[in-house]
Amino acid sequence: MPINKSHLQRQRAESFMTKQFGNPEMRTNTRNFVVKPEQNLTKNQLRNVVNNHIGDDKDDF
Repeated sequence: MPINKSHLQRQRAESFMTKQFGNPEMRTNTRNFVVKPEQNLTKNQLRNVVNNHIGDDKDDF
């Protein structure tokens, strides 16, 4: 079964967020999380990762 566009976009978003902030379980179960300055996302950064392939694995985020 081929991967549709929305599924691929969700995979890209999840991969990016895991590399940026840690695994999904930790992100879901943590009440307070201190974001380091270098972890801050720029405006539209996640949208660009998802839609424009910016930051996929070959780009090392």
